Amino acid sequence: MLASVVESWSTSGIDNLTYARTYAHSILDVLRQGNPACVGIELSHKLSLVSENRELRFGLGIARLQDTALMNLLRQGHLSAEDILRMPKQQGCLLMSHNSVSRDEFGPLAAWTAAGMALVRLEHLRQAIWLATGFLPSKGDIFIFEQSAYPAVPTQRIRAPLKSIASGDRVLTDEDCDRLAGTLLPLGIIWGDLQQQLERRTDLALRLALSSRHTLLESPDDLLVALLAYISIEGLLLNKEDDDSRLDDRVAYLIGATDHERRDIRKFMSAYRSLRGYVAHGEPANLDDLSKIVGKPVSAQEFSAYFSWAGHQLGKTIRQKCLETLRKVLLACLCLATKPEQGPSVSPHMTRKEIIELTEIAAGPTGAKKEEALNILQKNVEFAF
Repeated sequence: MLASVVESWSTSGIDNLTYARTYAHSILDVLRQGNPACVGIELSHKLSLVSENRELRFGLGIARLQDTALMNLLRQGHLSAEDILRMPKQQGCLLMSHNSVSRDEFGPLAAWTAAGMALVRLEHLRQAIWLATGFLPSKGDIFIFEQSAYPAVPTQRIRAPLKSIASGDRVLTDEDCDRLAGTLLPLGIIWGDLQQQLERRTDLALRLALSSRHTLLESPDDLLVALLAYISIEGLLLNKEDDDSRLDDRVAYLIGATDHERRDIRKFMSAYRSLRGYVAHGEPANLDDLSKIVGKPVSAQEFSAYFSWAGHQLGKTIRQKCLETLRKVLLACLCLATKPEQGPSVSPHMTRKEIIELTEIAAGPTGAKKEEALNILQKNVEFAF
């Protein structure tokens, strides 16, 4: 903060005594500030908004890339002319996070702690966008700055990587933003924003699946992504003593809305299990398995190219389908565990064990319990997707 005061005085054009008399009260106000606040902004080149800016939960938001907002940041010294030139000329938006911490709790490191948490929050927002829409925003330039006339934390600039894996371009509609807001509610329990706690094993399974997201989405290795996505699904829906084939029905009833969809999901999961066996244990794989995953015939040449680590287009297709299945399973489990459709007063509802039992009842023989289980899962699918 001392450096900020000296810099402000050196550029003011007045002598030190006059400056001290003029700004003493404002400097003291900053020193007395109880909760330093920091803002994180990430430029997303591939994402844009249809309507106006959206303020979401937990200090998160998405803003349109507008000249007036950028000019304000430029005048305040948070952006440089070079930063402005690096910004997208047409499509794009700003992912935003706002975070404050107690000076009583963190002492002289309060502002730096708020800055670090603002950065983490931006990653949380990217996570939520992927869960809600299936779209992975490419990483852009990040700016972290303290909201203070005399900041203790200078503006932090984190340049975007030269190459970032993304899902192409996406325009967020109002419906997408509403779904995003709904997804943030159950995520608030995992992030610690809400006081409720999940059952320990349920919480651990969801956290592990969410924490693997970064590796899964950013890894250039398509075979590794397919394997890790399957392992994450196993961690959510399969017990150690269960037969692997039970996963097919559990996934089908968890994320399938109709009998036709469930049939297709079972075929996909059976083939996916064979692919996992090949990648993890060297078990035989065949053209039929890859064809079922992709949804169309696969030639012998494509088959060979995929397993020779050649980065064939087939690998990208399989990667996308495996990740989309994991996303739906993860979101469905998250919603069943927290029941966000009941409103903002979220409370833990189902444990991992109970979710597995529910899918088993739904896949079981006809009866009143099966109908009740199907009804619960159907409502969950309608809310989550």
